[in-house]
Amino acid sequence: MANTIKSPTNKSFLNSLFSTNPRTLIIIIFFIGLILRFLVASHLTPVEDEMVHGVHALGFSKLAPLSSLTQGPVWSYLTDYTYRIFGVSLLTARFLSFLFGSLSIIVVYLIGKRLYNPKVGLVAAFLLAISAFHITWTASYQDQTMMFFVLLASYFFIKEYQTTKKISLLSALFLGIAELVKIITGVFVIVFIGFMISILYKNHKLDKKLFKKNLKRFIYFILILILALAPIIAYNLFLYKAKGIVDLPLAQFLRINPEFYMGPGLHHGEGFVLGKLVTNLYSILTVYFLKEDLLIFLLGLLGMVYFAKSGFKNDKKFETLFFLVMFFFTLIFLASSIVLQTHYTTFFPLFALFAAPLIMFMTSKINGVQKKRYFLLAVLIIVALFNISNLHDPLTSSSATQKLRSYITSIDPNTLVLVDSRIYTGTYTWALYDKHYVNAQYLPELLSKDDQTELVPVNTIFIECVNDDCGWGTIKDQPELNASMEAIISQIKNLSKIVSFEGGSSIKGVRGAEIRGIPFYRTYEVRLTFNPQALQSVDQTHSHFFYYIPRDVYPEGAFDYYVVKGAPNKLLNFVAYAILYILIFLAIVSIGVPFYLLYKEK
Repeated sequence: MANTIKSPTNKSFLNSLFSTNPRTLIIIIFFIGLILRFLVASHLTPVEDEMVHGVHALGFSKLAPLSSLTQGPVWSYLTDYTYRIFGVSLLTARFLSFLFGSLSIIVVYLIGKRLYNPKVGLVAAFLLAISAFHITWTASYQDQTMMFFVLLASYFFIKEYQTTKKISLLSALFLGIAELVKIITGVFVIVFIGFMISILYKNHKLDKKLFKKNLKRFIYFILILILALAPIIAYNLFLYKAKGIVDLPLAQFLRINPEFYMGPGLHHGEGFVLGKLVTNLYSILTVYFLKEDLLIFLLGLLGMVYFAKSGFKNDKKFETLFFLVMFFFTLIFLASSIVLQTHYTTFFPLFALFAAPLIMFMTSKINGVQKKRYFLLAVLIIVALFNISNLHDPLTSSSATQKLRSYITSIDPNTLVLVDSRIYTGTYTWALYDKHYVNAQYLPELLSKDDQTELVPVNTIFIECVNDDCGWGTIKDQPELNASMEAIISQIKNLSKIVSFEGGSSIKGVRGAEIRGIPFYRTYEVRLTFNPQALQSVDQTHSHFFYYIPRDVYPEGAFDYYVVKGAPNKLLNFVAYAILYILIFLAIVSIGVPFYLLYKEK
């Protein structure tokens, strides 16, 4: 009886985990990344630029322009569709980054698998899924959506090269969509063109028949990219003819009347200035990467060396150089142009791809199967715990701005909302876009009285910025403004029903000034009497950075309003719209592409 009968199903968790089908594991990893991004996108306090892009998308699809101030029409259309279907919230403002940022996890797996093997792909996907920087900047910006399409284009580009040695036209299609998400895609396009030229050069030397085929594909590739740009090209042609200006990116980089954008504060610099590279790189590496995603950044940085060495050794020089050149060329261009954090989320899928082979190489040096598994699991758990601990507040608490938006949706539509001038314009324009609201700086006009005018009583809500600066960062230098807002509050606080909205969901030293458990906004419900003529003008104040909000309310008042005249222009306008709507449709269909590829590939 000394012998013990062992069940054939008596496997350890570790053995079960490492014997699980890679497809099952990548779906689990995808959902881990999806949940983390869902929580952060729903909760994290917004930054100022989010309240420009997110605001400008309000009413965009109803107005249906070809493009806009900062381009990215596909992003603006899809974001507004999300608003219209699910309502306006921080999550819906960030929905595209949440969705396509999560889908990028699967695409990174597919690329890692193609470059190495499924294990490397899984590790790369996991690193991206838990990347603190990538999760933090799941924001109301175009970058993560753009990078999803760039990654898809990269996948098809290297797959076609590996299997047929031909240039992939699917890559051109996905790059075309990316162009209409964010025009900075052009930097990646240059890399693709460079490697296509290298393919043609090699074909010309070794295979004239293949050279002719690829030359034809190269021409089609360029034509697809040009056609994809038709909406932006047409928009700028019409705008230049009508008003002598172009959109912000073209004004910035081509120096076409850039002074037009200097005053309002959207101008981000002088375009490409190589002299800024060293200073900006220092900030990017130390303030952004090291501070916000230390471990994945260091693993990715070290991994580049092994990525290059192993790629050359395994006869994948072309693919290896493609991703390394993409990384360095894009980094140099961006660091010489603009230093906003969100633009640098594009590098974390690449960091994940560089880090994963190094981690698997280190794992291979451990003796014993079980020890290898424990080592790999330990590395991934340490990185995950380190990153998730940095996201504690946005994972477990909600921003006061989201709480305020939820509160505003329930108020009577006839209520007038007075807004503390210390609250950033974009924040309250977004939160109150469907209400009657006005900045408190107009209060003297609302209270004005003469012999012919009788004041009328109005249910009013005043929204206070409790910490004296809610998004501007400059109120400390404006004591008169601060004093004027405090004077209003002192007059109404004893007559009001008061509701406080506690802060939270900031990341200390990274973004947000909200403190968990401390009121950030406060509302005062009171009945006041106002000048009826002044009240009629309240909704005319609803504008933010060149546009009336929502966009479809008063399109004629926008800086880029134009009327298309003449048969040739109308034909161009028709073609541009047709291309725009086709690419919007394809962008939606693309949501299913990673899953299709996942289950199609062996």
